[in-house]
Amino acid sequence: MVDATVVERLPETAIKVGCDTGVRNIAGLAPDEKDGRKPFTIPAGYYYWETGISRRQKQMRKWLKKEKLASEDFAAAFVAVNAARKKTVDLAKLVSAAQVRGRSFRTMYAFYGSERFSAVRFHNYQGRQRVMDKLVRRVLPTKNHVLIAGDADFPSTIRGHRSGVATLFLKKCQELRKVIFVDEHRTSMLDSNTHTQMYNPPKKFAISKTGKRYLQRINGLYQSSAPSKFRISTDYPHHRLANSGKHIPY
Repeated sequence: MVDATVVERLPETAIKVGCDTGVRNIAGLAPDEKDGRKPFTIPAGYYYWETGISRRQKQMRKWLKKEKLASEDFAAAFVAVNAARKKTVDLAKLVSAAQVRGRSFRTMYAFYGSERFSAVRFHNYQGRQRVMDKLVRRVLPTKNHVLIAGDADFPSTIRGHRSGVATLFLKKCQELRKVIFVDEHRTSMLDSNTHTQMYNPPKKFAISKTGKRYLQRINGLYQSSAPSKFRISTDYPHHRLANSGKHIPY
């Protein structure tokens, strides 16, 4: 919930936009009544497509495949480096992995340090800056718009928690607009229309480790994976992130 003292300091012209970040979706966003827009989500796929990262990754995979066929030394070094694991508590394995990577450094650097890979990194950087700027101005079109986001902050490697793209989005929002972080406790457990806890959440069939089918609770309660069909209504299951985003400012 938003601290009442924070809300009171916002000017009357402020337009609040609730935000709950995710992984598959960058964020679920819910503008208030002054804005006039309905709640919506931003798929992570939009970011990767618009920046051109998806296209360049596909091209790099082609280069990698071609290099493996053309150079036996590179192919061997590639396999060795990927097999040498750095994340281990065994000191002997750690030292061995470092030695393998050291021996393979020149071979790997000749490929990944080439001019074409430098160009890819530069174009990715340009794409990220351009798309994030465009995205923030779409979500917060005026200086009166204030983003009110959940304060949960976890490493991007933890499954189910804030992704690196969502973190970049919030940082860009802070650069261009006012952002307030609030406690998002239970926001995905409450119905954003009534602000009461939701019961009897939907379930789906899943397969257990033993191969048996069972009904698995869908985290986030009332939710749908189809942002294009999203609308806030008590008679329609809505997206978890958008539900949280609508609830966060209140």
